[in-house]
Amino acid sequence: MKKYIWMVAALTILSTTSYFIIKTQYLYTPISFEQDEVTSENWWDYKNTLSMEFHDLNGDNDYKIKDPDKIKRIIEGLKKASIIDEKQANASEAKAGLTLESNNEKLFEIIFYETHWKFLRYDSHLYQRSEQLESLLNI
Repeated sequence: MKKYIWMVAALTILSTTSYFIIKTQYLYTPISFEQDEVTSENWWDYKNTLSMEFHDLNGDNDYKIKDPDKIKRIIEGLKKASIIDEKQANASEAKAGLTLESNNEKLFEIIFYETHWKFLRYDSHLYQRSEQLESLLNI
């Protein structure tokens, strides 16, 4: 019986320690991570050392985001965007770009247009721009 109690205690301590180490090093945990078109890489690729760069193509409003909480909010805003048909999208010039990097490796690049945005990938859908995302990015 004592052996069982020690085993449970050791597993609890190990699990708790592992969880806190993962939580401090990575943006997502293996349990909370949902892989989709926005977060298409593995959960361990999204470290807390991520950097997101916003590029204003119409001016000098470029800036870098290093705060993991803000990066996570922006990613969640991108995930909530609804897919729109290419026929609904206004043909307009690009307004801004967004790049997410981890250890100098690009995880995604996005181009923002007047009414929508899309990933710089050949198979990307078009997504509706939302007020939440625009307020997070100040566009």
